[in-house]
Amino acid sequence: LVELSLEFLGDPEALLELPLAVDHRGRLSKGPHYQVNDDERLLLEEHPNAPPLADPRWANQLGSTVSPLCPRLPARRVLGLIRESTPMSEKLPRFFVWVLEHREEIEADPEAKGILGHTELFPDRMGTLRSPRQLILDATLPDLGMGWGVSSEVPKELVLWLREVYRLDEGTVRRVVDRIIEAHREAVDATDVERSAELVGLLGQFL
Repeated sequence: LVELSLEFLGDPEALLELPLAVDHRGRLSKGPHYQVNDDERLLLEEHPNAPPLADPRWANQLGSTVSPLCPRLPARRVLGLIRESTPMSEKLPRFFVWVLEHREEIEADPEAKGILGHTELFPDRMGTLRSPRQLILDATLPDLGMGWGVSSEVPKELVLWLREVYRLDEGTVRRVVDRIIEAHREAVDATDVERSAELVGLLGQFL
């Protein structure tokens, strides 16, 4: 039907005026309906502001015949929607998988990269959800009782990529520096020379 309509109308954009798109509930309506993968569908299907999502079987059959009718949802828009409405914790593993699968697109798109950098969906060691720019992603650094390191729930491959792409925000750097200075005072009071030297070296990494 879509191909016949396209042949008759001659303009793919004109197809948007006809009820030719099949949504994720199997209903026929006007497009566009966005093509998403299984992880994106899980993360977005209950979102109040999600755009119309295409039925996956219909989208696969349609292929690239008429992209205006069934365009792919770009990573920047997926991230924007996810940031608006934090997914339930049981969906976070799927979110981590999705980020890994789309890391090249995210890194190449300043807008997507910026959104992810401020998305608080990555648990630290205390279980608090933080953004990549609020987490200490270097596993070799001591914790100092702040729980600032990333949780083991986040895949190591994802942690390594986040570490390459993001730097700490200024607020987090200030908190880390203040805690290191406090720990250094404690080491001096305890005449722990080795600990004091370690903390001075650590401080240098953040200044």
